[in-house]
Amino acid sequence: MPLILIGINMKAKAMAEQNANIVRRFFEEVWNNNNLSLVDELLASDFVDHSAPPGTPGGIEGYKKTVAMFRSAFPNIQFTLDHILAEGDRVAIRLTGRGTHKGNFMGIAPTGKQVSFSGMTFIRLRDGKITERWGISDMPGLMQQLGAGGPGAATNPPARANSSKGEVVYMAPDASHSTTRVLGVYHLCKATKDDTRGIYSFFVSTVPAGEGVPLHVHLKEDEAYYILEGEFEIYDSTHHRTLTVGPDAYVYVPMGTEHGFKNVGKAPGRMILMITPGGLEGFFEGIGQVITDVNNPPPPPSGPPDFARAAQVAAKYNVTFVVPEGGH
Repeated sequence: MPLILIGINMKAKAMAEQNANIVRRFFEEVWNNNNLSLVDELLASDFVDHSAPPGTPGGIEGYKKTVAMFRSAFPNIQFTLDHILAEGDRVAIRLTGRGTHKGNFMGIAPTGKQVSFSGMTFIRLRDGKITERWGISDMPGLMQQLGAGGPGAATNPPARANSSKGEVVYMAPDASHSTTRVLGVYHLCKATKDDTRGIYSFFVSTVPAGEGVPLHVHLKEDEAYYILEGEFEIYDSTHHRTLTVGPDAYVYVPMGTEHGFKNVGKAPGRMILMITPGGLEGFFEGIGQVITDVNNPPPPPSGPPDFARAAQVAAKYNVTFVVPEGGH
C-alpha cells in the first residue's frame, strides 16, 4: 500500500506518517482481527462518524455496531488499504473489502458468495486519536453481487408485490401477508421485504392487556412504533429508561438497543411496527404461531415455551433476547 506524504517540513511529515500508521493499525486490528477493544483506544471520546449507516449513532458505540453488523454478515471480512494519502491531521484511504456472505445483510439471507467492494475513507486525527470519519463505499455493487439488484437481476427476479414495480398497492384492513401470534401478541404483516425492495417490513400489532415483548436486541435492524390505541411502557434498557406512551406517540429504536414493550392499560392496545431493513417477517413466522383464520384462531400453545427453538430462530435473524435483573 503506497503512502504519499504531503508536508512542508520534517515535523509535518512525521505527524502525517504517525497518523497513517494509526489508521493502518486501526483497520488491521479492528476490522481484520475483530478487536473491538481497540476502538475505545484509538477513537476520541468525541468521535463522529459522518457516514454512519442510517439509524446508527455516529459516536464510538455506533461505530462498534457498524463493525459488528458487517462482521456478522461477513465473518471473514478483510480490508486492504490500497492507497494512503496523509497530510497534517487528515488521512485519506482507498480500500478494498473482501469476505464471504455467511450472515443476514440488509435483509438478504446468507448466500455463501465471496464478494469484494471498494471504498474511500477520509479520517481526521487529534493527539493520536481518530476524531472524525467520512466514507463512501460501493454498496450498490456489493448488493448486486448478493443478488439484490443491478444489471442482470431482472432475468430472475424474486416474487414481489406490485409496489416494487412502481405501482400503488392496496390491502384491505383485515388482509395481511401473514398473521402470527408471538407471546400473545398478534402481528398482521402488511408489507414484506419483497414488497418494498428490501427497505422495510410493516406490521399492525394487537397487544392484549398485560402482554408485550421481552427485552431483546436487533443487530442489523432499526424499529419504529406508532401507537394507535392503548397505553404502553417502552423499555430502553441500554439507556436505563422507561417511556409511558399512548395514542399517536412515535418511538424510534436504533439497532443494537436493548428494548421491549408492555401494554400497561386495561384493554387491548394496537400499534404500527415498522422495521428496516425488511425481512423480520420470517422471524415472526419462525418463532410464533401462524394464524390462518384471524376470526377463529387456534388456542395458544400449551406448556412452557420452547426456548431452544426460539433461540435458534432468533440467532438466524441476528436477534438476541436479554434476561434483565429482576425482569419487567
